[in-house]
Amino acid sequence: ASQAIAENTAINAALRPSSVSSFMLDFAGQLKNRLSRAHRTANQPVPEACTGGSADFTANQDGSLITVIFSNCTVSTLFGGSGEIVNGTVIITSDPQSLTNFTLRFVNFSVVYLGETYSINWTIVCDDSGCAWTSDFTGPDVRTYRTENAVVFSSGANTYEVTATVYDPDNGFIEISGTVIYGSCAGGVPVSGSITFAGTSASTGSVTFNGCDSFSVTVDDEETVYLWADILP
Repeated sequence: ASQAIAENTAINAALRPSSVSSFMLDFAGQLKNRLSRAHRTANQPVPEACTGGSADFTANQDGSLITVIFSNCTVSTLFGGSGEIVNGTVIITSDPQSLTNFTLRFVNFSVVYLGETYSINWTIVCDDSGCAWTSDFTGPDVRTYRTENAVVFSSGANTYEVTATVYDPDNGFIEISGTVIYGSCAGGVPVSGSITFAGTSASTGSVTFNGCDSFSVTVDDEETVYLWADILP
């Protein structure tokens, strides 16, 4: 739920320019808008994309499939950059007859900003009704998880309605839905609210946030209380 909210906030709010999530979304939009109409069928550089390093792209004849390869590219301000260095591949597929139907895949992509390296493995799918995204992220147990079909609605006052599918690398997936409310808790944990989940074997349960110190997990009517201090680094 926290991952879905963080990404939705990045997509729908104007975060500070130094935010990597905000930069990635601006960067993705610039790639789509500037390259989708440039029908270059041979590999060619995109000199306006980088002030250092390189970006090379190819496209098919109608511009519906574009591949861009970045190598130590210091992203120019034209593409939303403010000092970020990017490496990796971006694949853009789109409907040449539509400005709103497209998919962007970031493959083995990384962003270096202020000395920190961020691994980005996003898929953003957009149509007439809006955009949805899939992303991999590292959990507090240093395992890689994935969120898909995340939908977040902010009802104000730091309150979010959340639905998403979360994939565990070993145990399949769960569907989650509920309300998460943030306050002034240390570590950015929720202050109240609850989510319910349903697993792959028809198992169900819920998580209830008990203020800043703990949360309760209930499965098959059995409740266990966990302390955030025992989980957060």
